Amino acid sequence: MGFWSKQGHLPEQSQTEERFDNQGDAVAVEVNHQFIEIEIDRPYIDLIETMHFYNELHEEQLEDIRMANTKALDFFGQFTKVPLGNTFAFFQSVVLFYYKHLNDSQCPFKHSDLSLVFEEVSSHILPTIGLVMEQDFMSIEQTLEGNKRTYFFHEKEIGQNALRYIQEMIEMLPQYISIERQQYPTVELFLYAQELQQISEDIEGDVRRYLEQFAFKTNFTHRFVYDLLDANRYIVQHEIFEIFALHYILVPDPKVIQVMQNVRIIALQKAISESLRSYVSLYEGDKATVLGMMQFIHQKNDALYEATEPVIYTANQRFFNLFFDEYCFNHQITEEQDSSKVAHFLTTLAATYKVEKAKQNGGMLKCSKIIKEAIELHK
Repeated sequence: MGFWSKQGHLPEQSQTEERFDNQGDAVAVEVNHQFIEIEIDRPYIDLIETMHFYNELHEEQLEDIRMANTKALDFFGQFTKVPLGNTFAFFQSVVLFYYKHLNDSQCPFKHSDLSLVFEEVSSHILPTIGLVMEQDFMSIEQTLEGNKRTYFFHEKEIGQNALRYIQEMIEMLPQYISIERQQYPTVELFLYAQELQQISEDIEGDVRRYLEQFAFKTNFTHRFVYDLLDANRYIVQHEIFEIFALHYILVPDPKVIQVMQNVRIIALQKAISESLRSYVSLYEGDKATVLGMMQFIHQKNDALYEATEPVIYTANQRFFNLFFDEYCFNHQITEEQDSSKVAHFLTTLAATYKVEKAKQNGGMLKCSKIIKEAIELHK
């Protein structure tokens, strides 16, 4: 269940003004009001310090609000060891937790207002998120460009293959590490950490929900994967993605919402990218398509007749070219929009050849062997 389904208040916890020391992890320290940057491998800590920085930056903010914000941020600083995915996932989990429990007396949020801090942090990290989105999207496009016919499912098994493909894609979504009770000195902190992890997991929940809905609402065709990729291009271009939590929690700043949308888009990109690479490695060259069959037929005509019977070769080539051009035009088949409906293509080719052969009363056409081998290969 998602975090919004949890009932009741969080347990009582004694509040403290002390900063959490992150159990030995290096943190930015303040000397003469200047932050010294220390190289660390925990970006969550960097994010907490960034939020502290923006909180202190606005001097027009009332002192009591700034102090209340500091207390709230120190509270979140206690959870930099919770496995929540990347930094963006940690940020959106903090935001949703804050607005969900803004009025809970058990949390140190009273009199605080982190909306401006969240807005500034969102503006700060949006360019980085955009770069990650672009890199993941281009990875998908490059894989697709190099394997244009790999993702066409066989016409007789499209439903089964498409559902299997979606399931494999869902399995590519991250799996979270369980939180250990002994990591936290109190039960209350442990429960807080669990809830934050649930909030972070709902990123993948939204992506999984989208993929499942796409699988069951789309009318499966031989272009199923390409339909999914077209939908993905639209999502990336417009930077939109439904966030289920926002049906229950009000997040006032549109930039924060954009960050949360983009975090989900990144998760979708990674799932698609990984599943495409896996699919290519398993099935490359294993999918019969109309353009692939045309290439095979031309190659067989070359091998059988080009050197030994050039007149027959030329007649066959003329017949094939005329048929292929008409078939591709009628069925809108191009290099970018191939088809896996090979059975229909070969049946139509055989019927057309029979009619053409009868018209010529024997003639110079010798395509029977080629067409039979194509049919046998397709089987």
